[in-house]
Amino acid sequence: LDLAMTKQNRALANMSSGLEGAVGRARKVLNALLEEIEEGVERHDILSAEHEAFESEMYEMMRRQKQNMAYIQDFEARKKEAEEKMQAECEMLKSELSSMARARRALLSGLDNDNERCNQLWT
Repeated sequence: LDLAMTKQNRALANMSSGLEGAVGRARKVLNALLEEIEEGVERHDILSAEHEAFESEMYEMMRRQKQNMAYIQDFEARKKEAEEKMQAECEMLKSELSSMARARRALLSGLDNDNERCNQLWT
């Protein structure tokens, strides 16, 4: 009976130590998984913060781009208006120049006629 009890105690001790070893290994695996999960959560938090910063930066860039496009469109409209005014002013100046050139030719012609009459009177 003692021998049977001793064998049973040894068997229980062996099973107990085997179980302790298995529990120890499982604990190590679970701790490693827990560390990986914690690292994953930290990486997730960092990536989420970077993503939010990127989205904010993209929003700001798009806002600035829209604002710049509005400035460019306004500039183009004012440039077109200025070019049209300049073209109209140039046409008016050309017309005035033609008119002045005709008036000058008429005055020179009149001066030539007056000079010719004066020459006829003096001779």
